[in-house]
Amino acid sequence: MQLSTLISNESDLLSLGSCFSVNNTAQPTRPVVLRCRLIPSDDAFVDNLSPTKSFGKLPVLIVQDTLGIPKYQNYAYLKFNLPCSLPQDVVLAHAKPTNATLRMYVQLINLGYNASIRVYRALSNDWNESALTWLTRPSYDPTDYSVRQVTMNGTWFGWNVTRPADLAMEEKEPVSLAVVPSSNDWRNFVWFNSKEHPPTNTTTWPTLDLVFVEPFLSLLTQHPNIPITIGDRTYITDSNGQFRAYLPWGNYKISIPETIPRNEGVRDSFVSWSDNVTEASRVIRLGNNLTLSANYKTQFRLDASSRYATINGSGWYYEDRTVDLVVYPTTVPAEGVLGLIGVRHVFDRWSGDCSSAQPECALVMNGPKKAFAVWKDGYMITILATGTLIAIAAIAMLLRRRWSRIYRRRPSQRRHA
Repeated sequence: MQLSTLISNESDLLSLGSCFSVNNTAQPTRPVVLRCRLIPSDDAFVDNLSPTKSFGKLPVLIVQDTLGIPKYQNYAYLKFNLPCSLPQDVVLAHAKPTNATLRMYVQLINLGYNASIRVYRALSNDWNESALTWLTRPSYDPTDYSVRQVTMNGTWFGWNVTRPADLAMEEKEPVSLAVVPSSNDWRNFVWFNSKEHPPTNTTTWPTLDLVFVEPFLSLLTQHPNIPITIGDRTYITDSNGQFRAYLPWGNYKISIPETIPRNEGVRDSFVSWSDNVTEASRVIRLGNNLTLSANYKTQFRLDASSRYATINGSGWYYEDRTVDLVVYPTTVPAEGVLGLIGVRHVFDRWSGDCSSAQPECALVMNGPKKAFAVWKDGYMITILATGTLIAIAAIAMLLRRRWSRIYRRRPSQRRHA
């Protein structure tokens, strides 16, 4: 698998904010797992009592909604550069994380109490930490959130933000998160470390942890042991007519047979995929697990033949379709002199799976079919042909009489005849 950034050591990952892959080479049927830990490009908190002031350069993110006069309200905002901070092949494949977690390190809470903190997806990315204030803070959807109880100082807490991360990947936009107290309560007071907090041996900056699992492709057919081409490789379906495998993120051209023979005059013909694509060869984008079923329908062969004329109708047809078999013209001149004197081949009837005496025959294709056009000869002599025969006979009689007179003469007279 090609990764834009590949980090082999998780301690490097923590300091750089990038990705590393985990692949169990002892079990090649296991998928590659890509783990990414991103540091926010912007983080800040806002204060209702200082509505025009920015706090983006402080080493803490204060989150509180406490009772009192005046009422103190502080919300934290974090922005992560999805999908720009991720490997290119994952981004181009529109991969979605199987899990996304916002991790924040607790610097301070009211001892002995639990703070209830919610994380929402902010509805705008149009902000930066140096200019964010209470008055310019982005709104968020109050009905969609992840909640967690914060219980002690000096440790990490995480919130599931898979849905906001999925939407950001789909829209190819950064993801902004709002960290807000769940209620107005003097216990809901927490200081988290920001990305401006001085680094230590183990950094305590906020992170967005993402897990991507290599996609699983399932191609389902009803035909065992048929070839399926994926990219530049050809596979064979199993005894159930299926192919399943983990594949790297990316685009693939896949192809399956247009037709599959079954018996003489019987075959299955590709109709469509389960997502309504009607080409047996197509390109798929494999960013997440994908299942496609190939739909085939039975076809039967209609063989129609004739010594003369033209037959319309031979070919392959789907099961139970009604086919109109037609022969035309129904009268054909005989070859050579017979044709000149008016002898004709005349359509008589159909034989085989069609017994009609009409040139049109309707057949229901409930199996392979064969039909043969039967002809008879017609000897009707036309007036023109009769005149031609009389003229030929008259000429022949004249010639005969002339030669008879010549041969009755003496030899010397024949020479001058």
